[in-house]
Amino acid sequence: MVGEAWTDTDVIKNYYGTGSDEFNMCFDFGLPYNIRYSIQNGSAGNSSDGYKHYEEYVKSLNFPSYGKLAAFSVNHDNVVSRAATLYGGDRKKCIDSAALNIFAYGVPFVYYGEEVGMTGASGEDINLRSNFPWGSVTTQSADTQSILSWYKYLIAARKQNRALCEGGMTFYSNTSAADGSGTAGTTALTWVADYNTQFVLVVINLKSSTQTFNVTGLPVSG
Repeated sequence: MVGEAWTDTDVIKNYYGTGSDEFNMCFDFGLPYNIRYSIQNGSAGNSSDGYKHYEEYVKSLNFPSYGKLAAFSVNHDNVVSRAATLYGGDRKKCIDSAALNIFAYGVPFVYYGEEVGMTGASGEDINLRSNFPWGSVTTQSADTQSILSWYKYLIAARKQNRALCEGGMTFYSNTSAADGSGTAGTTALTWVADYNTQFVLVVINLKSSTQTFNVTGLPVSG
């Protein structure tokens, strides 16, 4: 069961009960805002404004072993606009949004239509509840680089790697050689998902151009 408890983390954790009662998951209402911040600013931000809020958020929530976050990037309410509207139809940014949701700590929820780039602005619920464009499925299925195809790639990667399904998230500093600023962790999000002996390195480039990154302090080599 998943709870829709739109409140502070110290209150949310009380909804998880003892493991045999109450909720198994609660929606992470901070995540849509943090995904938007990171992508719109092309920056990982900090623990309160960027996606790296997980470094403190997960620790502060102090999850019991039976509890999970329910991750999402947009929903039927007026949390944020759909990705295609937020990012002006930019395909890469829509895919980045998908990756940040699907690879998030916990269990990802995908709101219908995000996988084909549906538009819809927050403000009125009806804007986020329009009819699903089935024609887009046919068109995008034939395009290996479409938003739909990338959703399939990301979901397959999650299913094939237990660390991405059940592992923790440890963030690492990175320096972009292309950025030239020398500031660690500003133009990409870098973390390692780990489960037992499996480690998966995730690097999401938040810029529109190709970058080369140096990542330091990783737990394993290769």
